Amino acid sequence: MRNHILTTLFVVITIFIIFINSNAEASIKAMLKADINDKKLVARQTIPEKLRCDHYPVEKLRKSNDSDIDVPKDTIFARFIIECNVKSVKVSVANYSLEKFDTNGQWVGMMGASTKQLGNKGVPKNIGSFIIDSFLLSANPSECLNAPNYRTGILAKANMCFSYDIPKEYTIPLFSQPCARVTNTVTDCPPNSPGKNTSKNSSSSSSSFSPLSFLFSILLFFHFFL
Repeated sequence: MRNHILTTLFVVITIFIIFINSNAEASIKAMLKADINDKKLVARQTIPEKLRCDHYPVEKLRKSNDSDIDVPKDTIFARFIIECNVKSVKVSVANYSLEKFDTNGQWVGMMGASTKQLGNKGVPKNIGSFIIDSFLLSANPSECLNAPNYRTGILAKANMCFSYDIPKEYTIPLFSQPCARVTNTVTDCPPNSPGKNTSKNSSSSSSSFSPLSFLFSILLFFHFFL
């Protein structure tokens, strides 16, 4: 009789333990599933539904100075920035050009035009966007140093086109020509304007006095009028 009671008690305890373990396992699975669903919901809320990218010149074409560490001094250059609302986008330069308007009224390519990757420098201009990359487009310093001095500068234009590598869940952004361009006059080329030298030479020549020329003028005066 006593053995029967102990056996029954053991069976009841075993069933109770199995029941608790089953409920605990089910509860853990339910909690994990809920946590995964929450993470998926947060991910859907934070990842943009549409990809939006923008590319543009940081500033006008200009001549570099001592504070421009990415380019030699007296170099005509421009910087371009690419920003998107998705960080995983990758960008590369597809093609580029850096031209000047010459004396024959034609656009010609500048010598030594080249690009340089600068990385994700800068501050995005659009809310919710990230700087993906930035690039430098520059010419040989001789283009500025040896420029004709018409005191009007060099009319120049820069153009850069990009190739996008985007995540598979997005489609290509809505632009047929992913290019950015800028055109303006670089007024301080050549850097050493001869204006001061010219004025200096003219002032020195006007202020110079020759006694022989003065005497010769007097002799001519008396020769014609006496």
